[in-house]
Amino acid sequence: MHAFLNPYIAGDPVGKTPAFVGRADVLREVLRVLRHPHQNAIVLYGQRRIGKTSILQWLEAHLPEEGPYRPIYLDLMTYSGQPLDILLRDLARGIARALRQPKPALEGDVQEAFRERFIPQMLAALPEETALVLLMDEFDVQADLNADRKLKRAFFSYMRSLRQVVPQRLKFVFVLGRTIDELDIVARGLFKDLPSKRVSLLSREDTEALVRSAERQGSLRWTQPAVEAIWELTHGHPYLVQALCAEVWETLHEDWEGESIPKARRADVEAAVEPVLERSAHMFAWIWEGLGPAEKVAAAALAEVGPEPVSEDRLEAILTESGVRIVIRELRDAPRQLQAWDILEKVEAGYRFRVELLRRWIAEHHPLDRTQDELDRIHPVADSLYQAGRGLYERDDLEAARDTLKRALGLNPSHQGALELLGEITLAQGDLDAAQEALERLRNLSPSRARGRLVQVYLRRAEAAADDEEQERWYRRVLEVWPENRQARKALEALEAARRAAALQAEHEAILQLERAGQYHTALERAKALHEQYPDADFLPALLERLQRKARLAGLFREAQTALEKDDPDAAIPALQEIIALEPAYRDGEAAALL
Repeated sequence: MHAFLNPYIAGDPVGKTPAFVGRADVLREVLRVLRHPHQNAIVLYGQRRIGKTSILQWLEAHLPEEGPYRPIYLDLMTYSGQPLDILLRDLARGIARALRQPKPALEGDVQEAFRERFIPQMLAALPEETALVLLMDEFDVQADLNADRKLKRAFFSYMRSLRQVVPQRLKFVFVLGRTIDELDIVARGLFKDLPSKRVSLLSREDTEALVRSAERQGSLRWTQPAVEAIWELTHGHPYLVQALCAEVWETLHEDWEGESIPKARRADVEAAVEPVLERSAHMFAWIWEGLGPAEKVAAAALAEVGPEPVSEDRLEAILTESGVRIVIRELRDAPRQLQAWDILEKVEAGYRFRVELLRRWIAEHHPLDRTQDELDRIHPVADSLYQAGRGLYERDDLEAARDTLKRALGLNPSHQGALELLGEITLAQGDLDAAQEALERLRNLSPSRARGRLVQVYLRRAEAAADDEEQERWYRRVLEVWPENRQARKALEALEAARRAAALQAEHEAILQLERAGQYHTALERAKALHEQYPDADFLPALLERLQRKARLAGLFREAQTALEKDDPDAAIPALQEIIALEPAYRDGEAAALL
């Protein structure tokens, strides 16, 4: 029985381990630059957790095998926010230790001493043709210092001067977590003329070689469908390949008794997905936080669709359907930016996620409806003004807050937070026109955020309406925004009931006028129609009965009169008798007299 160790390493750099595979294109370009007589620096860049540090580790371990190089590795992440002198002192100690030289003093001006005395001394201690290669990891953190602009400019200016000390023998490999174009102008000045190489995902062949490393160890066999599943889920992302393989290896070795080598199948890879998503949350979050606001919104929208490609038109439709009513330029450019960061890839049908596991994590943890707030941060100055306006609002300085929010909206008309707060402030001040304008603009961007306050505006408009018709219009506007609003529904029901009651009363009066005029048949027909329209009107049954009797009496009297005019008393007698039976005193006894 063999006691194997899991050969897959998820999280830590692997440049000094057998788990390092591929990267031939990157290593080839680094060596080309180092060997070039007129170049002494190269920039490696790529998204977070893509394997840049592993490449530097490999260079640290193997560069001496490739030529006359003495590599020195330095992680600048630990010096974020630290003075340049501290970095130089530590770098000097590391170089001296690697070259087995005495501990450096760096007396007086540290920066001058490092550049003018220490570096020449260290180069003199090396064989004549040997170059000192500084491998500077996370170099771009220096561009994020919160120090003032003069200090940042001094740092990058010093690094430019350091490159000129002995260009043929002092060489640099700078590693960035972003593209050079994303740095500010002060930082870009150091890299503007340097060759650069993107560190991207592993090739399909290198991915399979990494997956099958356990086979070389003799601890796990991989079926081809399982290897294909790893590729489909990771597309060669080295961290995730390691994480999935490590999870599969651990699961299959839990109950292994050494009788035969375990075999990994596609089902084993699929079972590993959820644990890997959970354990890799910090890595995904690191990638997510590195995205800009527009890119986060676009990524969230694409992640919800699924793994299939999405065209730019379809993406815009998805955003619109989800409440992002105004698709600004930054959102239209976001897919191309995500492609530059290896998050998306362009295919014939549109864009799709390169790494399926990342898509699943974004869909679960950053759905579009919770990501739209990122749009407020697209214009940093506008967002800063919004934050200032919120602070003024919280101190009850409403007028100053209102003016500040207007300035924010002047820079970013689509800032949802500023529109929402401006609507709240102007509503509190009773300025319904301003509140309505702000909140209706917000509704075009995010209906759910605008709904509550906009309903309040419309309800106040309805309460102040000059007549029922105007009041009804405002209540209907409420229901357009919030169809379930009970107050508006009840108010419309009351208006409708009042309108029906008024109409009923008016028609009742018209029927009574016809009755008084003796137009009983016309009055009866209108009463019947009114009863069909208002079957619950309690006065109508008695009215109908009265009108039916009066119409009948009038008809009989005309029948009797007509018969008598034709000198046919026998025909008149039955009609007159029925009249007297119905109403003996009809027409002051005229029917009785005729009989």
